[in-house]
Amino acid sequence: SSRTPESGRPSLLACLECRQKHLKCDAVTPRCSRCVVRGLDCSYTPSRRGCVGRSRKRPLGADVLSPPRTGTTGSLTTSVSPNTLASQKDVPSPSRGPQFQGQASHPRPNVANGVSVNPAAPYSHKMTVRSVADAPRPPQSATSADHTEAHLLNLYYTHFHPTHPILLPRGHHGWHAYPNYLRVVVQFVGSHWAPSAPSAPFQATAARELEATPTASPHTVQAYLLLAIVLHAGNELRNASKALDKAIDHALMLRMYDAQSPTLRSSDPVVEESHRRTWWELWITDGYCAALNRQPSWRSDGCIISTPLPCEEPSYSQGIIPLDAPTPQQFRERLFADDDQQYSSYCYRIEAMRIISRVLLVASSCDAHPDGVQAVDNAIAGWRHHLSDNKAGILDELGEVDQLMFQAHTFIQFASILLHFPRSELPLTFPSASEVACAREIAPVTPTSTQHAIKATAASKEMSNLAALPVEHYSPFFICGLVFSCMVQLSACYAHSGNCFEQHQDRVALMTGVLRSLGRRWEIANCALARLRPVANEIF
Repeated sequence: SSRTPESGRPSLLACLECRQKHLKCDAVTPRCSRCVVRGLDCSYTPSRRGCVGRSRKRPLGADVLSPPRTGTTGSLTTSVSPNTLASQKDVPSPSRGPQFQGQASHPRPNVANGVSVNPAAPYSHKMTVRSVADAPRPPQSATSADHTEAHLLNLYYTHFHPTHPILLPRGHHGWHAYPNYLRVVVQFVGSHWAPSAPSAPFQATAARELEATPTASPHTVQAYLLLAIVLHAGNELRNASKALDKAIDHALMLRMYDAQSPTLRSSDPVVEESHRRTWWELWITDGYCAALNRQPSWRSDGCIISTPLPCEEPSYSQGIIPLDAPTPQQFRERLFADDDQQYSSYCYRIEAMRIISRVLLVASSCDAHPDGVQAVDNAIAGWRHHLSDNKAGILDELGEVDQLMFQAHTFIQFASILLHFPRSELPLTFPSASEVACAREIAPVTPTSTQHAIKATAASKEMSNLAALPVEHYSPFFICGLVFSCMVQLSACYAHSGNCFEQHQDRVALMTGVLRSLGRRWEIANCALARLRPVANEIF
C-alpha cells in the first residue's frame, strides 16, 4: 500500500531520481508522484543523514573515466556482442552528464527487401525493468551484459523517450517480451548518452537482425522509426532515409493509418495507445523530413488517416488510457464546436505538423495565389489562439517544460519561417550549405506582401525564446529549427546593419550555443554549426 509522509514535516526519505535532481520528493511508495507523472523508474535507498561512521568504500575504478569518443569508429567484426563491448568499460551513472565531445560515425545498415504482413505482435506490459541503481556489479559477462542493457534502457527512457514517447511507458514495459532487434535499437539510442558504450556495434547488430526479420509488425515499425530519427540526427542521411522508408512500408502494409486495422486492436489499452503513437510519430517524422527537403508531399500523408489521437502523457505513463480516444476529424472540428473538450499535447503537435504540410504546398511555388499564402499564414497565427487553457503555456502541471508542446511551438515557428523567409528580401547564400540537411540554400520566391521579412524575423525571435527555456531534454527535431532561425537572424542583421545589432548577436549566440551542446551527441548539429560560424563571424 502507498504511504504519504506526514504533512507539515519534511520527508526524511527521497527517491533516487528526486535526490539526484535535488527536487522535493513526496516519498510516496512504491513510486513518488513526480516519477509517476514523468514515467521515471522510482526507487529508494535509506537516507544516511545522521549516521555516524565512515562512508562506504567506493568501488575500484570509480574515478577512472573512459577516453572520449572522437573521430570515426574503426571496423568491427559482427561476431562481437555489443553488450560485451559495452560491459568491458565502466558504465557511468545515469545522473551524470556526457563526458565526451564529438560523435562516432556508424556503418551503413543493411535493409530487408521482401516483407510479409503479420499484424499480431502481442507482448506483455506487466514486467518491470530493474533499476540500474539497484543492479549489483556483475562479476561475469552474462550478468554484465544485463547490467549494460538495463543502464542503456534507463538512458533511453530518461533522455529520449520524453521527446518521442512511442514505446510502452516504463512502468508497464514488458521489456523481455520485446523482440531482440527492438531492444538493441533502444540500446543503440541510449548509447548516445553513454560515453563508455560505443554506438556502432548496436547499430550493426540491429541492422543485421532487422534484415533477418522480413515480417512486418508494429515492432519493426518502431525499430525502423527510432533508427531513422537517430541516424538523421547523426547526419547519416542516406541510412536514415532507408530506415524511414522501411518504417513507412511496414506501417502502410499493416494499415496503421486505419482505425479499423487489427494492428491497432489489443486486449491491453496501453499497447493500443503505443501503436497509435507509433503511427503518428512516423507521420510527424515523415513530414519533418519532407519539410527539410522542401517536398510538397510525403508518403504517409497520402492516405485517409482515421487513427485515433494519442492521450496525455501523465495518463499514458500511468497506464490510464481514455476509453474513447478522439479522432482527427473531431480535433479539427473543435474550432467551431460548442463544448470545450481538452486535448493532449500530442494532438497540438500533430496539428502543427499538419500546418507545415499546408506550407509546403505553397512554400516553393512562384505561382501561389496571394490569398492561398495568406490562408496558410492565418492558420499559423490562429493555431496559438485555439490552444485550450491548460495548453496556453509550455509548462506542465509540475512546472516543467511540456516536451511535446515545446515541439509543437517549434514546428509552428518553423512553418512561419518556411512560408515567409523565401519571399522576403532577407535570404543569404551560405557557403557549402547544401552539405547540411537542414541548411540547404533557400531559393527566393515571388513575394505576396510587404510583411514577409517582419514575420520571418518574428518567428526566428520566438524560436530563440524557446531556446532560452530551461529544457532538460531536446528532441533532435529542434536542431534544424535552430539552424533556420540563425539564418534568418544573420540575414536580418546583414540587411539592417546597425539596427538592433546587439539583439541579433545575442540571439544567434544563444542558438549556436544550444547547437554546440546538441553537437556533443548529434553530428548534424556540428555540421550545421560549422557552416553558420563563418557567416556569423563575418557579420558580427
